[in-house]
Parts: sequence; C-alpha cells; structure tokens
Amino acid sequence: MLELSQTVQALRTLPIPVVCEVRGAALAGGCALLAGADFVIVSPDAQVGYPVHRIGVSPAVTLPVLLANAGPGATRGVTMGGSIHDGPSAVRAGLATHCAATPESLANECIALVTNLLSKGPLAMRATKQWMTELDGSTDEARRHHASEASAAAAEGDEFAEMLGDFWQRRQSAPPITPR
Repeated sequence: MLELSQTVQALRTLPIPVVCEVRGAALAGGCALLAGADFVIVSPDAQVGYPVHRIGVSPAVTLPVLLANAGPGATRGVTMGGSIHDGPSAVRAGLATHCAATPESLANECIALVTNLLSKGPLAMRATKQWMTELDGSTDEARRHHASEASAAAAEGDEFAEMLGDFWQRRQSAPPITPR
C-alpha cells in the first residue's frame, strides 16, 4: 500500500500535467493510479472503479487525492459503493475527466488533449498545477500517511484473508470465460 500511495503522490506532484489513457480495465490499484493524474481520458467501454470491499480491502490509500478530484459525495459513492463504471459513468463519478466518443477514437482524442496542453505556457502550467495541488490538500503528507496505513491495516486482518480466500474459491469454480 505504501508503494501505491507513493506512486500516486509522485504523479500528483510532477511539475507537468499527467495524462492517462484508459482502454480496458483500471480497477482497484489501477484506479488509484488514475487519481494521481491531472487528466484521465477513458474509452466508453472502459471499466474503472474500486470493487475491493468484496475481498476485505479498503481503498483508503487513494482518498486524499480522490477527494480533491471528485469531492466528498462522489468519493463516498465510488469507494464505498464498489461499482465498476464505464467511460461516461467514470466521468460523472469524478474518476475520469474525458470520455472518448468511441473506443477507436480514444488514442486520437488523447493525442489532441496532449497537443492542446503542450500549446500552453509551460511555466504557467507548472505554477497552476503546483498551486492546485497545494490548495486542494492532496499532497498533505500526514493525510497520505494515515490513508496508506488504513488501507494496509484492512489488508492484514482475518477478514481480508477469509474474503480473499472465498473470492478465489468462487473464481476457480466458475466456468471459463470464452472470448467473443
């Protein structure tokens, strides 16, 4: 959990805009990484979310940054609800900033976003990012540390071991998935 927290923090404090392109699934830790980005552009058929409570894990590690991105109400819904969001729903929930029109247009729309960002004054962009992360509190070391410890503590107990074992048992007894 500590490494994930440090990685999210590193993304958040890079002096340049961080853009993530999501094709496919970004769940649990993958979704936490997205919280560290400034811009997240998803495919309409992406799968984004924190479905971790079903195995006894808390997504608390991402809360300091996600709160700054999505606000308290949306963050509660996303982290405690455990739903997996498609692209448009991920934008509405505050997990992404943009949704591509089609899966096929994702790469081009991401390139257009990056091209637009590169046309801005780099010093102005750096100053804006620095002030935003300072003012939103997402880089507060004490908050990050407490959130990381809360996530780690949930993953060390009997509840986690039992729920994870049950999860794997169900997965092993499920019929194989056949590609379409």
